[in-house]
Amino acid sequence: MPDNNPAPSPETGSPAAGSSGQEDRNQRYWFHILAQNTPAARNLHAAKLVDKAWQQGDRVCVVCDTMQHAEELDDLLWNFSPDAFIPHSVVPDSATTCTDPVGILLCPPVAEDCDTVIILSATLPADARPVQTAGSGRP
Repeated sequence: MPDNNPAPSPETGSPAAGSSGQEDRNQRYWFHILAQNTPAARNLHAAKLVDKAWQQGDRVCVVCDTMQHAEELDDLLWNFSPDAFIPHSVVPDSATTCTDPVGILLCPPVAEDCDTVIILSATLPADARPVQTAGSGRP
């Protein structure tokens, strides 16, 4: 019987997304659907993603809607791992430059400043590419 699920071809992307080692870096989109839909669960999941991306050498931008949310994530990253510190800072506006490998943004990200963008805001940044959706293909 033929295999109806061929193996996907390798994609290029950031190291955190599974880089193939090629120099060409294409944008990749990953969507995470969490079993627990609470702010604490989203923040913890985001912190895990930040840690993974940063450990693999990515510059990370996390987009938040409010200063309160940014401060909650800031506190979580300060205390996330007792064995390691994730260098990060809160960026309140686009006039402020983030000099750390991880920025918690209250403004739209600049593509050249980050390899991985984690969007926790209620809306996508205006310059985000639209994502086309199709049927899930599930039986």
